Amino acid sequence: EMCLSVFAWALQAGGAVDRRVGENFPRPHRDQSYTQCHTSDGQLRMVTCWVPLVPVTACSGCMYVVPADRDPLLDRPDAPAHLAPDAAAARPLGEPVPCEAGDVLMWKSNLIHWGGACEEGV
Repeated sequence: EMCLSVFAWALQAGGAVDRRVGENFPRPHRDQSYTQCHTSDGQLRMVTCWVPLVPVTACSGCMYVVPADRDPLLDRPDAPAHLAPDAAAARPLGEPVPCEAGDVLMWKSNLIHWGGACEEGV
């Protein structure tokens, strides 16, 4: 059974009144645990999809991901830090994923990721 969920956010340059505006979930996180997005025999059953509506770069709010081979807790949902990864440890492992408007990014929902900030003047 497939569960469809859709959310939309608009980034604005930093300095906005709302502390969340200008940042797209800036803390490294997983959307789901390994157990929630894999079957009992390890088959993938859930992905996260992100589609920017404008071109994005490291200066304008692109997504960052920690490649699975750099994540020692990827398939360890029992680990205390699995769903709340240490941001200071995750950030140096992350890779920016700049892309064009309309590009589709998809990843396993237990992959660590976060959104970059939209800088002033961009």
